[in-house]
This record gives sequence, structure tokens and C-alpha cells, in this order.
Amino acid sequence: MERRLYAVHMDRSGKCRAARRAGTLISAAAWLVVTVAACGGGTDSVVGRVTGVVPKSITAVGTLTLLDQDGREWLFVGGPEFPGFRSSHLRDHQISGAPVRVEYREQDGRLAIVSVDDG
Repeated sequence: MERRLYAVHMDRSGKCRAARRAGTLISAAAWLVVTVAACGGGTDSVVGRVTGVVPKSITAVGTLTLLDQDGREWLFVGGPEFPGFRSSHLRDHQISGAPVRVEYREQDGRLAIVSVDDG
């Protein structure tokens, strides 16, 4: 039976370098996870006039197009029903020109609606 000897590298304090390196890597990974969790998942909002609504169903919005006060056009993808804001209600806003506030989240390269309120 063959015996193998492994060299253990110790630092000046007598601790194993591999253990110290592993601790540093674990700390760095934990910091990265916390940073990504804090930055990701946030929402933004924009106020503007509804310029287009494509219903997904009677109660759900498929897509919503908004024009903000700077003239920028925003295209949002819908999701579940938003209380008080069915496609027909958003069409009323489109006709009247009354602004809406859209809270959204970037998801898979698209702007997904989180909520819609009167602007």
C-alpha cells in the first residue's frame, strides 16, 4: 500500500493557507449574493399618456404603450389583472389623454408591468 504525503502550507500565524483562502472566497461570494439581491428585483415607474393597449384577455393587458412628457415611447408587457385597470379602463385613459403611472420591472429584456395607477 502506497502512502502519499501532502504538503500543508501554513502562514505566519500557523493557519492553513487553503482554509484562509476558502474563507475569503466564501466571504466574497456572500457579499456578491447580498449585492445582487439588493440591486435586482427593484421596480421603477414612469408617468405618461396611454398611446396603445392590446388586451391579453377581457381582464388582462397584453401590451401597453405609453408616451412620457419627454416624448419617449415606452412599451410594457402585461401580466395579471391590475385592480381598476382593465384594458377597457386603459383605453378610456387613451381617449381622454389622462396620464397613468406604470410601475414596472425589467424582466428578460422587457418591461413587465407591476402596477398601474392614475397619474
